[in-house]
Amino acid sequence: MCVKDGVISPFRKKYISEIIDDIKANASKEFEVIWKENKARGIHRAILTDIISEKINQINDAVTASDLFANKTLVKRVIANGIPPTLVEKVGVDKILKRIPETYSKALFASRLASAYVYRYGLDANEINFYEFLKEL
Repeated sequence: MCVKDGVISPFRKKYISEIIDDIKANASKEFEVIWKENKARGIHRAILTDIISEKINQINDAVTASDLFANKTLVKRVIANGIPPTLVEKVGVDKILKRIPETYSKALFASRLASAYVYRYGLDANEINFYEFLKEL
């Protein structure tokens, strides 16, 4: 991962590229939700940004307070989607989970789950949608 003698390793280049791709994908998903909700509700896009963020934070808090983190199969799937594939391939999800603090893995789990859910179902997402969403994972 380190730059040695000014040379960036292929692993680091790919790792960084995957992080950038993930940021772009999330930005695109958020744009789609904002666009859809603006058309459906007529609420200004800048306001929708705050409403969507609040919805994600509410679900994040609910996931954090729940016992979903006890489902290790679900945790591994969500975490594997939240970490660049290059790192998952090199180290593996199990080792990553052992090496990072549990508070970090819980936060990553909750935030990834919450944002993916809201990006898929939008502001009208409800408990039944969440149940269906979890079943797919």
